[in-house]
Amino acid sequence: MQLREVATATVVYRSYDNPQRGIRAWVDSLAAANPRVSVDTVGRSYEGRPILAVKIGPRGDSPSRPNVLFVATHHAREWAATEMALRLIRRLATASDVRTDSLVNTRDIWIVPVVNPDGYEYTFTTDRLWRKNRRPQGGGAIGVDLNRNHSLNWGLDNTGSSPNATSEIYRGPSPASEPEVAALQQWHVLHPPVISISYHTYAGLLLFPPGARYGVLAADLDAYRVLAGTNTAPAAMDRLPGSSRTFYSPSTAWMLYPTNGEYTDWASATFGTISINPELTSGYGPAGYYGFEFPDDESLLQQLFSDNLPFALDAIEMAGNPAAYRSPTTGLRADAWVLESGTPPLRVRGPTSQVAIASMTAGGQPVSVTVDSASGGKYARRLVSQGGVAARPATIAVTAAGARVAWTLLNASGAETSDSTWTLNGFALDTAQRFAGRASYRGASAAELRSPVIAVPPFTDTLSLTFWTRYFGDGYAQSPYALVRYSSDSGRTWSTVTRLAGGATAWYPEDVRIGGLHGKRVMLSFLTANMPWWIDEIAVFANGAASSGPDGGGTTARLLPSANPVRGASVTFTWPFAGRSGRIAVYDLTGRLVWTHGIAAGAEDATWTMGGGVPNGAYLVLAESGGVRARLRLFVARESP
Repeated sequence: MQLREVATATVVYRSYDNPQRGIRAWVDSLAAANPRVSVDTVGRSYEGRPILAVKIGPRGDSPSRPNVLFVATHHAREWAATEMALRLIRRLATASDVRTDSLVNTRDIWIVPVVNPDGYEYTFTTDRLWRKNRRPQGGGAIGVDLNRNHSLNWGLDNTGSSPNATSEIYRGPSPASEPEVAALQQWHVLHPPVISISYHTYAGLLLFPPGARYGVLAADLDAYRVLAGTNTAPAAMDRLPGSSRTFYSPSTAWMLYPTNGEYTDWASATFGTISINPELTSGYGPAGYYGFEFPDDESLLQQLFSDNLPFALDAIEMAGNPAAYRSPTTGLRADAWVLESGTPPLRVRGPTSQVAIASMTAGGQPVSVTVDSASGGKYARRLVSQGGVAARPATIAVTAAGARVAWTLLNASGAETSDSTWTLNGFALDTAQRFAGRASYRGASAAELRSPVIAVPPFTDTLSLTFWTRYFGDGYAQSPYALVRYSSDSGRTWSTVTRLAGGATAWYPEDVRIGGLHGKRVMLSFLTANMPWWIDEIAVFANGAASSGPDGGGTTARLLPSANPVRGASVTFTWPFAGRSGRIAVYDLTGRLVWTHGIAAGAEDATWTMGGGVPNGAYLVLAESGGVRARLRLFVARESP
């Protein structure tokens, strides 16, 4: 290959070996000056360089402190990823704010700034755009792509990696054949991380497993969405001047392109690690495309770091309890049970401890189910129905260990002959590309698919929308895109609940939950902005009340009033979901909302002060948090003045 020579000495970027300001010298200097910092060695590279692991916080490991790992520079030329790791080391080592202090003292935080030190040093001395390590291969070729050399799915196919030693994505002669990968994998055995972040450049994405097979979704998808965000609740913004993005788009990794032998897939499947790959920067600035050559500029590198710091801190914080974590950046928290597909095959995600003993019914009839083994899952697993299920069951229910959650079908459409109530404006039926039945809906340029009016039952807060989809966008850009929206005012105004972008060349199920809809009449809209988009098997369900407590176990959540019947001017309700945020609502028996109150995490009660307009009678009180509900019938019996 033709070499891209390094033109001038760098100002901000550091080589590995420079004795004055190289990475080894910088790390040693920081550790000598800061008691928070200690340095270990993961192993040694092919050329004998130490692969440094920097620990921030108390020395040694403790079972009471979950491991969090940040790695960077599997690929030698991705200098901005290296700099992100170095700045994170400095920030955690020197910051004195309350949140950072707490995280540093309650986690074992490890940062490996350069997984590939030989290749990285080579980019400073010889070839700026070198990618692989530097171990000689047969036929005179040099190097292996370290992010195709991990043990899981190694050599699965020749698309996600290459058997050709001259290829940029050469996977090596065998799994973990490279000393850098073997050392990193052994290090995981000794320090298994709860969360790991693998920094790369570039694309402006937050990629998470799986990446090897088209159409497969992680069982821990909800945990990934909480941390990586969504396209409507992003975890990382992009404020770099001239960038083609405004935020980092989260995505299942195969939607960019398939990979095998890749690090995050391996860490997730082997240790249950929530493992995410930020592809830092969009690759574009005011002067146009720069790709892997992010400018050697202090202000730009600091902006890149500032944009990505909230996500990094959330990753450290999430390690305390990934299943129950609520991100302060995305505002998201995983529901215990999620309906993923409301048409066959029925798919439900639920807590790992519950799914193995769960049973399912559809339309009141028992359904044979299996636990999806292809998608892993430490905190959640997926139930999948096996044959013999009505095409659009009126109800779906899952029961496990005394807990029961149910969904009731309100509307469905799948481009079939009988599906005539949905309005197609630019969408058309496609009989060649379909997930089920005779056809799917296909839209491209400014097309909309709109539902009829759907009446939400008065005691239902949340709708679950499921549909199967595929689309052809651009994984490296925010446009084109598609939106899922809803309106509760006959289409006068619309709220976006999901934004899809990138590429999904295989059918997969999307699930959306929309809350705060008690008794409303809503319409749904699928709107594409110049992105070819196929949609099939749409199903809209009313979420039923779960009979379990907030942990998804078998304890009943009790909503207790200070008096019942109420004879005074107010009543106080004890919040049944300790430590969790949510909502209390009161309805009369016609389904009219009388009073509602938001509950902050940590609140213990809420008081309803009744005005003179509240008549005596029976009321339904509903408390809800994270898809779990508690209810009671309340009687108001005040004496007339």
